[in-house]
Formats: sequence, C-alpha cells, structure tokens
Amino acid sequence: MPSQDQLVEEFAREFIRPKETPRPLRAIGRILAATDFSLCSLAALEYAEDLARQFGAELCLLHATGPASIPAEVGPVGSEPAERTLAGAVERLRAHGLAARGLLRTGAAAQEILKAAEAERASLIVVGTHGRSGISRVLMGSVAELVVRDAPCPVLTVGLPKAA
Repeated sequence: MPSQDQLVEEFAREFIRPKETPRPLRAIGRILAATDFSLCSLAALEYAEDLARQFGAELCLLHATGPASIPAEVGPVGSEPAERTLAGAVERLRAHGLAARGLLRTGAAAQEILKAAEAERASLIVVGTHGRSGISRVLMGSVAELVVRDAPCPVLTVGLPKAA
C-alpha cells in the first residue's frame, strides 16, 4: 500500500502540473444573488455586483419570503415591504449600469434559490452566510450549506469580516 507521501506526490505529478495552454474561464452570463436583506447578504451582493460588472453578466436578485426566511433583527417582514426593498435594490443596480432584475419567491429560501438557479439558468449563485454555529445553526439551518450541496452551478458564499 502506498504511503501518504507517495499518494501526495502522485497527485501532484498527475494534477498539479503546468498546463501547456491554460483553460479559459467559463463564461458567467447570469448571476443569481440571494438576499435576506441582512448585512451578510449585502456583502454577498457587493461581490455579485463586482462579478456582474467584470463579466458583463445579468444580475438576478432573489428574495424568498416564507418560514424563517428573514431573521427578526434584519429587515422587512411580509411580501409587500420585501417587494419594495427588492425593487429599490434592483433600481440602484440598474442606475449603476448593470442589467438587473428582481425575483420574489414564496417558500423556504434554499429550495427557492435552487429552483430559481435552474429556471434562470444561472452561471453562478452568490449567497451570504451568517456563520451560525451550535444551537442557532440547528434551529435556523444553513441556507448556504443546502444551496452549495445541491446547486446546479458554482456557488460563491460570502460572510462578514470578523471585525463586522
């Protein structure tokens, strides 16, 4: 049986070697950015905005209203305030020169993000993560983790810096 060092060396020889021609980065044409109107989803939206600008991608901003979709300390509750907040965010993105649209869905956040990613043919999902652990993670779950696990495309998770 090969030793751990031999396995690492074999891996390095086979996969971590200079390529004669680098592979082109896959095109990102549509970015799905999920928001619950929290600070960490705002941080994620900043990344999504930067990526959309760099790739010339359309930005779809999604908010799902439903059970446990908005932390109590965060923002609007109910579909009417959420709809206004989402529309305002989309207008600001458009004012900054981006192709953007809002998607308001009813249901559990992770499932709605996954369904929207399929329906919209998203090239990338950007989602904030609260970094919960312990009992709060057990009670609230991890939307980001569920999305990463079942997403039809790459997922970028963005947390708040430790100082925030």
